[in-house]
Amino acid sequence: MILRAPLLAAAAAALVLAGCKKTPEENVEVQSEKASRALEERYNQLQAEAENGAEAAAAPYDNEADALLNQMAGNAAVANSAAANGAAPAVAGGAPKRRRP
Repeated sequence: MILRAPLLAAAAAALVLAGCKKTPEENVEVQSEKASRALEERYNQLQAEAENGAEAAAAPYDNEADALLNQMAGNAAVANSAAANGAAPAVAGGAPKRRRP
């Protein structure tokens, strides 16, 4: 009977401690949910950084393309105006060449 009392007390203490701890399945589930949320947040951050980086890298090329399009549109307007006024077409590299009479 003397040996049973400590064993019963130890068993009761073990039951009390077991009731306080979460089961391993609950711990794994909670940890996996936290990890999943952290990974999703990191994915969103990386995606935003990639989009911003791509836009920043493309901006100079977009500006250059816009400038060239504006220049081409200006040149076309000048050529159309000159043609409407009966002027000779411009020659690449300078003024139109003169013809000898």
